[in-house]
Amino acid sequence: MRTVAQKGFTLIELMIIVAIIGLLSAMSLPVYQGYTQRAKMAEVVLAMSKCRNQITEGYAGAANTLPAANQWGCEVAPGTGGKYVWQIDTDENGVVAATVTGFGSPDMDGKVLTMVPYADAALTHPMTTSDIGSRIAVWHCKPADTNGVPAKALPATCRG
Repeated sequence: MRTVAQKGFTLIELMIIVAIIGLLSAMSLPVYQGYTQRAKMAEVVLAMSKCRNQITEGYAGAANTLPAANQWGCEVAPGTGGKYVWQIDTDENGVVAATVTGFGSPDMDGKVLTMVPYADAALTHPMTTSDIGSRIAVWHCKPADTNGVPAKALPATCRG
């Protein structure tokens, strides 16, 4: 009589495969979450671009005064900003601040991202009323000084 060998995996082999899949999943989940946060933050930056355009035109075309805080014409009232933007505010120098929402995380929801206009590419001279009539050299986005979004969630356009 001939013996037929069993085919298939043993229990220990199946357990090893399940452990490897679990380990790979545990390592990739934070990477995926970081990616989705950065993608959502890119939408916040895009929502802020209307203000960036208004303020750039305001500096270039202003006669001798700039609009007051929240009078640039691009602000977003609380709760009306869309899926990831709670509100957008501006200050008298054109700094734009967006409060984010919709992330489902206390580390993100309610945090603030700012875009600051600079007169120089070295980021040493933020635009002020003394720069009326000048061109904005560069916009720099960064977490707000207080209650800012975590740096790890910034999209590529806001890093470095």
